[in-house]
Amino acid sequence: MIGWSNSNGYLYEIALGTDSYTETQLVYVGLNAGGLTEMAFASDGTLYGMDNRFKRLITINLATGSLNTVAQFTDLGSWLGLAFAPDGTIFTSTSITRSLIQLDRQGNELWRGMYASDTPIMGLEFAAIPEPSALALMALGLAGVGFVLFSVSRSRTE
Repeated sequence: MIGWSNSNGYLYEIALGTDSYTETQLVYVGLNAGGLTEMAFASDGTLYGMDNRFKRLITINLATGSLNTVAQFTDLGSWLGLAFAPDGTIFTSTSITRSLIQLDRQGNELWRGMYASDTPIMGLEFAAIPEPSALALMALGLAGVGFVLFSVSRSRTE
């Protein structure tokens, strides 16, 4: 797990134990006091972040601490969430515009929707909950396995 300190600007590797954890200072990335507000790993291992101070989507080099601007934004307010969808697109949420936004990996906006609630949506993450069609296919597969097992056991008794 990776964490960032807004007081000193360093990234830390956090190793979890059974009842404790250790922190190892990795690299200095700066962005102190409110700069880096969200981080998420893409499926290829690239670490992305939202730089709230300079309103940009960035990648962070874990070996050097260097920051690469992927996209610059001017109209979004404060970033409140960052998550990668299973298809590799990026979702983020903002406070001032009360929006949930989908971006491609180059930071181009693909879709934007307004919050239904009056409360900002924060801490985005995709859950491993199967969609209904996947559950239906799983049920059909299990029924098929049951039918085969029933047929095999029936043919052995005949």
